[in-house]
Amino acid sequence: MSRIDHSKAAVGQGPGVDLNLLVIAGLLLGGGLVLLTSASISLAERNTGDPFFYLERQLVATAIGVLAGIIVFRVPTELWERAGLMLPCLAIVLLLSVLVPGLGRTVNGSTRWLRIAGIAIQVAEPARLLLLVYIAGYAARHTRELQSSL
Repeated sequence: MSRIDHSKAAVGQGPGVDLNLLVIAGLLLGGGLVLLTSASISLAERNTGDPFFYLERQLVATAIGVLAGIIVFRVPTELWERAGLMLPCLAIVLLLSVLVPGLGRTVNGSTRWLRIAGIAIQVAEPARLLLLVYIAGYAARHTRELQSSL
């Protein structure tokens, strides 16, 4: 009989999905939601009249993040490899876009935000993610050189 790789044989999951990682991420997410709710319930009720205001906002952000993760996971690896040099360029454009009058939003004296579809986004976060993907691709492309230089 052949041996089954249980990390890839998860119920309803395709190859390449690490079930252990998904369970750990889900547990951390659940714990974070419990902590957020318990820490903000009285403040939310006092300020908004809804004790679960911050929990509801976080659940919407979580749903958006999970959807984005599923979309990114479905993008073929070859596309990420071809995007290579465009990712840091896109990160730089994002970081500079807040300096364009009318695009950047100032919060507490700092212009670091963009308002897109009614949502304020701090551009450093997607820029950081783009740079991490680029660095991971660079490390994958130059594995031998990086190993020999260490």
